[in-house]
Amino acid sequence: MSAEDGKTTKRYTIEARRLSADDATLSSLTTSVGTLSPSFSAFEYSYECYAGCSVDNVSLAAKSEDAAMKISLAGGKPMDKFPLSPGKTLAEINVLSVNGKSTTKYIIVFIKPRLPVTLKLKKKEEKFECAICCGVLDKPVKIKGGSYHYCQHCVEEVTRTNKMDPFTGNSLEEGWMEQAYTVDEELGKADAIYPSPSGSIEAIMNIIGTKIKEEREKSTKEEVILLQ
Repeated sequence: MSAEDGKTTKRYTIEARRLSADDATLSSLTTSVGTLSPSFSAFEYSYECYAGCSVDNVSLAAKSEDAAMKISLAGGKPMDKFPLSPGKTLAEINVLSVNGKSTTKYIIVFIKPRLPVTLKLKKKEEKFECAICCGVLDKPVKIKGGSYHYCQHCVEEVTRTNKMDPFTGNSLEEGWMEQAYTVDEELGKADAIYPSPSGSIEAIMNIIGTKIKEEREKSTKEEVILLQ
């Protein structure tokens, strides 16, 4: 492009991408809380996102270049109100190409920290007990191919110097630890008892988290008044 003086010129470049009917990638992926790590890229398929302990659910926004592509969450969960459990919650976003022949899966692991409190389940269930400490599971994991569940910190401590299955004695290969997302989600909904209040673990954690947040805000306001 040339200016009126006939001397000044400027070049513009336009890049265009022609979509294939087989294309099944997202153009953007965002959440209502936290930040995706790593940053979103159409060809990066696994992410982590940290959420506050008082966050009940998040909204997911996934877009593609072609509106005809089908985007859905595994399990039929809603994109605008995806529920989070204490610990880790797995969100699987599936993208189906226009011709229906290609599928791409994007995974976000939401990490909602548990508060440092000890809860007691109203009803004892073995599937929620750590096979090492026998307490309520904290960040439940399992050994690949095994049937027992453990607190992540328990099994990491037991295998820190000796990479062997604590029950079978078999050597542990690379990638032996698996996150027990389903158990973690079920545990978040289990009935529990805490000095006050009581209810599901998820509900108790959210109430305690809210109380802590209110106390912090109150403390901050008092500090501001004193400074004034």
